[in-house]
Amino acid sequence: MLLEKNGNVTRQWPTRLGGCLVAKLKTVVLRFSDYEGPTIQLHVDVREQLGSVWWGWWKRGLEGARVDVLKELATKELPLRVGLANTMDKEYLVAQCLSIEFGQNGERIPAPDRKKTPDYYGDE
Repeated sequence: MLLEKNGNVTRQWPTRLGGCLVAKLKTVVLRFSDYEGPTIQLHVDVREQLGSVWWGWWKRGLEGARVDVLKELATKELPLRVGLANTMDKEYLVAQCLSIEFGQNGERIPAPDRKKTPDYYGDE
């Protein structure tokens, strides 16, 4: 997901989002961790320098790719509001998604623009 420079950032978050149908979706929530480093700051650094940054989705190995949801999201009017949740550190942020790219069969794809992707993603 391509996140824009002027996206709103906040520390407040609704307590419950469950039961939302994709057809009525206005917000997507992505879980992240700081396992690879200070995730948000690494993305902010790229965004500040280049105006936008790609946010890669690395699902857990046992999780399904949910290509059906990604395909539906790709039909939504952009920008799309995105919640970023680091539940371990209780950090909750909001950004705006300008573009969605994904493997049509759930396969990993290279970063759409390597310059706008934090270095810790490597060549993915």
